[in-house]
This record gives sequence, structure tokens and C-alpha cells, in this order.
Amino acid sequence: MKENIAVIFPGIAYTCQERLLIECANKYKTIGYDVVNINFSCVEFDMNKTLQYNFNLTKDIILNQIKDIDFDKYEDVVFLSKSIGTSCAAWLEDYLKINVRQFFLTPISLCLEYIKNTENVKAMVIGTKDKFIDYKEVESFCQRNNIKCVVFEDVGHSLKYKDDDEKTEKLNEKVVKTVTIKYEI
Repeated sequence: MKENIAVIFPGIAYTCQERLLIECANKYKTIGYDVVNINFSCVEFDMNKTLQYNFNLTKDIILNQIKDIDFDKYEDVVFLSKSIGTSCAAWLEDYLKINVRQFFLTPISLCLEYIKNTENVKAMVIGTKDKFIDYKEVESFCQRNNIKCVVFEDVGHSLKYKDDDEKTEKLNEKVVKTVTIKYEI
């Protein structure tokens, strides 16, 4: 029997130690997936530069962190990504020429440019107050490509409600269910 793997790509300031990504990783572990968290802590992002510039800083870091993974041994490969990590995940799928199931949390415009196989994109999650991309652009992209789009009202790029931990926790639960629905136990 083949194994399954979930690779989690963080954002610039939204690491794999954020509660939402931890909850997603824990759910994947619970259902038997190997989980690999990409770590950008050594990347010197420059917010005064373009997203493309910052994305280019991640490529060698990612390739180094996954160099020992034999993706062919896995029956199901999931890329779960957040913010700039969405560009990384879309790029890596094409670069490695592997079949993956993609889940993009707060994709950025660069991500949409890098997507080559929309059939592999299972869902996108966005807030109506995302400052990096108009949520309507994401909704439209998803509609044109038959991709599930989960939109949260009054939520920004962090996918958190300000001063409302209970609503944020419900958001987290919905996102976790969205990215693992196929394998609910």
C-alpha cells in the first residue's frame, strides 16, 4: 500500500506555526499522511521589493527542503499553501511534473499565473478584505475553472477575525474540513 503526504507552504509572515496550519497538519497526520512543513525562516524577504522578487528567494530553499522526498512512492500528494506559499506550490507542481492536489489559502496574483493544471486545484480560500488580491478575482478564477472557492466575509489576508477568537476558530474548522474533506474519518 502506498503512503500519502501533505506538504505545507507558509507565507512570508504566516509560518507553519500559525494555528490554522498546525490544525491542518494535525488533521493530515491523524488520517495517516506524512507531513512536511516548508520553513522560510532563513529567507530574507524584502517587502519593499516585488512579490516576484520575494518568490524567487524561495525556490532554492524549497528544493533543498524536499530533496529527499520521493514523491513517486506516495499515492496522494497534497500541497497546502498560504499567501506567497501558493505561488511556490503552483510553481513546484509544474517544476517537478508531479500530480498533486492543491489547496490554496489566500492565493496571490502570482499564484494564479503559475497554475498550469487547474484540475489539480481542489479549493481556494480567501477573505473579502484581503489586501493582496481582490477576492472577486479569486472567485472569478475559481468559477471559470470549476474550483471550490471558500470566501470569508470581513476577513483579511491573515484569515483571522480581529478580536473574535471564536469566529476565527470556526473559520479554522471550516478550512480544515475543506482541505481534508475527501478523507474525513
